[in-house]
Amino acid sequence: MTIDSVESRLLLVGSQDGHIYVFDVEDPRFFSLDSVKHTSIASVCNRSKGSGFLSKGSPLVCVQWYPVDSGSFTSASANKMLQIWDTNRLECVTSVSFAQSLSWLSMSPVACSHNLIAVSLGPCSGESTGRAVLVDPLMGCTVTTLLGSHSQSGLTQVTWSPRAAYVVVTGGRDGRVLYWDIRFPTKPIYSLDRENDPQSGLGYSNEAIAHTGPVLGLKFSSDGLHLISWGGSGLTVNAASLRLWTSGPGDCEQSSHIPRLRPVNFGNIILNSESNQISDAGNQTFTSSNSSGSGNQSPQSSVLPIRLDTTHMSIGDLWGAPSLCIFVPVKNRLLIASASKHNTSTKIITRHFSKIRACVWNDRRLELYTCGADGNLFTWPILPLSSSNVIDDDQF
Repeated sequence: MTIDSVESRLLLVGSQDGHIYVFDVEDPRFFSLDSVKHTSIASVCNRSKGSGFLSKGSPLVCVQWYPVDSGSFTSASANKMLQIWDTNRLECVTSVSFAQSLSWLSMSPVACSHNLIAVSLGPCSGESTGRAVLVDPLMGCTVTTLLGSHSQSGLTQVTWSPRAAYVVVTGGRDGRVLYWDIRFPTKPIYSLDRENDPQSGLGYSNEAIAHTGPVLGLKFSSDGLHLISWGGSGLTVNAASLRLWTSGPGDCEQSSHIPRLRPVNFGNIILNSESNQISDAGNQTFTSSNSSGSGNQSPQSSVLPIRLDTTHMSIGDLWGAPSLCIFVPVKNRLLIASASKHNTSTKIITRHFSKIRACVWNDRRLELYTCGADGNLFTWPILPLSSSNVIDDDQF
């Protein structure tokens, strides 16, 4: 799910059955908190090719608008295909097939000299390392491969830097988050390290690990000054953590600006548990219930990348930048965290019946949208963060 960056009006949603829906958030019918099904203004079906017959659509793993024009968008599906769509004609104009599964895609919001689509690829038995590729939509093929440094377990996330037109950031199942300069694609330029040793002076290390577990989400703040990562914490197999990093240099800055971990403690979130409790201990542990799943879920089945989002708040300073409010899907719940230099506040709330796959913040209307595997698309009211860490679910 994603919203267009031009007018913040058209909400693009991909479904499990292969359908892609476009919603107009300015439509009054869209805003009924009691409604579980909104009316789309357009719908296309992503169908795989068969022998003369239309087969059932393949599940969508990621969709994104063209950054500067809502006249086209891209989609990545479970049938190992990247597709580029014409919004006005509701037709697929370009398709690119891959030999392995796709986990995420991204287009640069600031690039003026290229329109490359970054695609992260999942595990493949024939590959010794994980890789991401850059696709030229005009040529309809891969033009660059970012190969190496990630393990063969594959990648989960990819995103472009909003401050540097040639920098791509990848996250993998191995817990690594790497920065790449696509002009020199043979080796990453930076690696995020949770040990955060400022004396090392190294931008890249083969030993650097951002998360002790798969990286499930990556998101830059809208000003481009911080990167938020969501992934395994190492506490247990089903524990995850939220981490805040400096974003690294922009196009007009010196390359010595190495991205570092900010000292902000969001705690550990236990994904599978029967209880729902939040502790204020020094090493916070948050527990999110999941009534539809088992606590003994395998690690592999939980490696599903999600779309998280952020917005700015006025609750303090964040090392020279405005403080952040971060929205993160946690199974069937939503984690809301505020981050400033001297204060951190968190809440976990419930609305969906199954896993939330994406959340999108609308800066123009000050609204949050979430979609889940239960087939529901919700519009959330503005949620003020108070000093209390627990929110009463009866309020929603």
